[in-house]
Amino acid sequence: MVIYPVLGWIFKNVDMMKERAYLARYLTKIDVPGAFQDPELIELSNQISTLMEEFKDIHSQVIETRKDSLMMENIRADLTSMKIEKEQLSKRVDKIERKLHGIANMERLLRLAEKCRMENEQLEKIGHLKLEQQNLILFNDQKLQRLNILLEEVRAAGENVDPTKRMKALKEEMETNRYMVNEKLPKEIESKKGIVADLKKVVDVAVMDKNDIAELQQKIDKVNQEIMDLISERDRNDESTDKLSIYRHQASSIYKKKAQLVEKLQKARLELQNITNKVETKGNNLREKGGTDFVITTTQFKNYTSKLRTKTSNYKRKHAEISDLKSEHAILSRTVDILANQWKKLMQKIEENGRRIIERHDAKDDEKFESTKPETNDMKKLRDMISKLNQQMDLKRMTVDDFKQSNAELNKHLADAMESFDAKKRNYEASEANFESAFREVEEDVRNMEDEMITKKRKIFRADIELKIMKTISEKLRQDGLKLINQIEKEISRINKEMEILQQSNQENKLSVEEATAQVAMWRSLMKIFQLKLQIAEGENKNRRTE
Repeated sequence: MVIYPVLGWIFKNVDMMKERAYLARYLTKIDVPGAFQDPELIELSNQISTLMEEFKDIHSQVIETRKDSLMMENIRADLTSMKIEKEQLSKRVDKIERKLHGIANMERLLRLAEKCRMENEQLEKIGHLKLEQQNLILFNDQKLQRLNILLEEVRAAGENVDPTKRMKALKEEMETNRYMVNEKLPKEIESKKGIVADLKKVVDVAVMDKNDIAELQQKIDKVNQEIMDLISERDRNDESTDKLSIYRHQASSIYKKKAQLVEKLQKARLELQNITNKVETKGNNLREKGGTDFVITTTQFKNYTSKLRTKTSNYKRKHAEISDLKSEHAILSRTVDILANQWKKLMQKIEENGRRIIERHDAKDDEKFESTKPETNDMKKLRDMISKLNQQMDLKRMTVDDFKQSNAELNKHLADAMESFDAKKRNYEASEANFESAFREVEEDVRNMEDEMITKKRKIFRADIELKIMKTISEKLRQDGLKLINQIEKEISRINKEMEILQQSNQENKLSVEEATAQVAMWRSLMKIFQLKLQIAEGENKNRRTE
């Protein structure tokens, strides 16, 4: 069952599959094992890769030329359609000119039409101005509401203000300002003046050489030595005699803390000033761009986007309905024209045959404007009718309330269903993510197994080649062993013959038994040597096979 969707996709994309098959025919590389590669094969593979790249470039150029040809065909089709529309418009213009040819006061009507068009354009401009004014009024109303809210907050804060706390805060602020004005800033000014004076002295001093610098260095060293001596003398003094040393340390620490707090206060004021300047600049930018410095919050923006989505969906739905109605109107107008033409032809035929046409007058057209008149003028009947209508309206309201209640219940069910749907969707996404991770792991394992299988196949291929080589070597050794055995047998037969000859000669010459036994032992040792050589050759053959 899995192959059916694949086949369906292939049959839907036949052209693409044909193109892929065509490209695969010329862009598929052949993998040659490393054992069979030589310089000629490497050179051929390089040439094939260069030809493939050239083929890719040429194929891309062909596709671009095809696209250009398609664009030219589209342009030609557009030109033909534009020519047809031009002919239709010219025919329509000629038709309108023929209709308007016999009309009197044509120039006056054209002037009036031009005046009407200009008035419509002026009306559109006035509408745009009206819309802009409405937007400005809306912005001003929003600004007024915001300022009213701020005023109420300020009033509420003013009502809840404690004068003692406020006076305490003002006193603290006055003390800090007094400390900064009377103590901190004068010291800073004095220190800055001292720095300026030192800098002036440095500027006024003539050009210094190395001797002057050495003298200054000696003076600095002497002053440092004096300072160190004074510090050591102060340390040698008994602190127990000085009862106010603890208070002096506390006063110095408090002074340092006070100076640190004042510096922090200055930094905080500078930061506050920078932030207020940034807020003012951003407010001015907003005022220049949007005509107001009102900032929309996230909740307001979300509500605006939700309303905009609903309005866009309603607009699209109504636009589709209007387009359907327009198409239906065009079809019906065409049918009306066809029927009118057929009716005219039929009337002409009837008049040519000498018959008379009786036109039908519809009485409903005269009565439809009188259908809204009341049936009676009696007040009692009218009151009864009004009470009945009120009762009917109450019943309708009850039904509407029931419908609203049922609608609320349905909305609640819908919300519950959407919550369950969202939960299931989250579970589905989590399971899908887990499945994708597991699928990636399995895919990685499969890829590793495929690589391992390829390496194993290469090893098997190499082992088969080595096995063939060893078989040929063993076959060669076996043939060499058979040749050696045949040679040895020939030697043994020759030696036997020689022994027989020697025995005959021994009988004739009457050799001693000891000499004969010595010759036999020599021949046996020679046979053992040849057998050992054969065993060594077979052992080497076995070792090569096992390797």
